[in-house]
Amino acid sequence: MEKMYLLRKILLISLVLVLFSCEKEDFLSNDIDQTARQNEITAKNVAGKTFQGENVPVGSGFVFSWVTFNNYGTLMEVGIDITPEVYESLPRSGDFEKPLIIPFSEDVKKFIPFNHVGLNWSNGNPENPLLTKPHFDVHFFMITVEQRMEIPEFSDESEALFTNYPSAEHFPSGYKPFAKNSRAEAMIGNHWYPTKALKTSDYALFLGSYDGKFTFLDPMVSLDFLKNESLLISEEIPQPAIYPSDKDFPKYFNIYTNKKKNNSITLSTFIQR
Repeated sequence: MEKMYLLRKILLISLVLVLFSCEKEDFLSNDIDQTARQNEITAKNVAGKTFQGENVPVGSGFVFSWVTFNNYGTLMEVGIDITPEVYESLPRSGDFEKPLIIPFSEDVKKFIPFNHVGLNWSNGNPENPLLTKPHFDVHFFMITVEQRMEIPEFSDESEALFTNYPSAEHFPSGYKPFAKNSRAEAMIGNHWYPTKALKTSDYALFLGSYDGKFTFLDPMVSLDFLKNESLLISEEIPQPAIYPSDKDFPKYFNIYTNKKKNNSITLSTFIQR
């Protein structure tokens, strides 16, 4: 009798363990399916839409970011708009005290290779032939704000970090760092300029690195050029052999006046990864 009772007890425990194992597998499977469905829904939700970031006041106007997807959910264009009122109240001497942070909408950060935009204003640098005119630098950063804040001033102590350049395959060809690290800057990194002769001093695409990594794209555009009402340019972006992330990478940078009379500075035609 006692043996029969023990046998029944063992069978009951075995049955419970089997049922628990099946329920656990079903739970894990459902959880994985739910995550996959959520990712699919999120991708569908961006299709055919433009997502605007918050307005950042600049003088009498403001600047904001935006990201556009086509009807299939493919990333098409990433950029910022500058309203005309910004130009009425820029510093007449000197630059912004620090780069303005132009955030992207949190809804789309997972789909784009950039974390945020850093906007800089300069009254020009007569010592640098590429930067003589008053201009904006629009840094599309692939690192976080927190990582940027850790970038120190250029000095003997920090020189090794600024001059730790990415390997050739991780950086587009046709670029080199400014002489004597003249544009190695705190909270930004080291700027690289195109070695091919520029068509104009009104705009250019600079690139950037810090501590061995390709960290930003920097369309530069002069104030006079932005005030042109019929503004429309598009230039191809050199591609690295190995991309800086697994997200899509832009093929063109663009500067134009849109229907709202704002100036748009953008990156577009993203190469799918």
